[in-house]
Amino acid sequence: CEHISADDAAFILPYAAPLLAPTAADPSGAHAWRRLFNRAPPSVARPAGRHRGKVFGVGLSKTGVTSLRQALVKLGWARTSAMNLSLFETLDALPANLSRLGPKDPLARPLRRFLKEIDASTDLPLALFTPELLALYPDALFVLTTRPPDEWYPSAERQMGTDYGADHPIHWNRALAYGAPRPHPLLYTKAFVAHALAVMRTVPCERLLLMDIVGGGGGYRELGAFLRVTPPNEPFPDLKPPPTTDKVRVFDVL
Repeated sequence: CEHISADDAAFILPYAAPLLAPTAADPSGAHAWRRLFNRAPPSVARPAGRHRGKVFGVGLSKTGVTSLRQALVKLGWARTSAMNLSLFETLDALPANLSRLGPKDPLARPLRRFLKEIDASTDLPLALFTPELLALYPDALFVLTTRPPDEWYPSAERQMGTDYGADHPIHWNRALAYGAPRPHPLLYTKAFVAHALAVMRTVPCERLLLMDIVGGGGGYRELGAFLRVTPPNEPFPDLKPPPTTDKVRVFDVL
């Protein structure tokens, strides 16, 4: 993928050494990082022109997901959804073999019903279901917001240290994403790295953009080029999410 460089993948390279050993085709290992990505078969090649389908932000919390959501609205994906804890009710109704669902599979209807009214989404829990989203929407584009793990964890710890009560859905959300409802440096960092690798090895690279929003990144220029839209001449959003105080956050479609 010409739009993804080694610099874009730098956040994950120190954690992917076992996957990047030199090969006979690349004895120097100079291009080993490209093996982190799923190579797109011709059947999912991107069409020319502006992207008209859905866009899913599949980065984990504290990687600029709120800023990404606002940027997508500005670029024309007006109906967006952020963290919606009521999605668990939909997920509970789905079968175990979600990743095998095709676009016309009747078992996909609950998830399709949830997604019908939105153009784009960011944040958990939907970011955890990249294979399912790819199966249901093979023309969708995916944005993996990134951040060096050693910078991400302190930020996540500050945000997620709040105790909402054992029965609060946000604890299920965090347990599903990171393996525990409260931050733990080894467990959370391991989950963060595993999630990034899983996304990169699931989504065809032509349909995937890596963005380091927190670190400055390419902003509207980078996102606009990926979506094939003209970026606005203004700073990229720099937003922080409000605290989750209600039992279930409203669907919050902008």
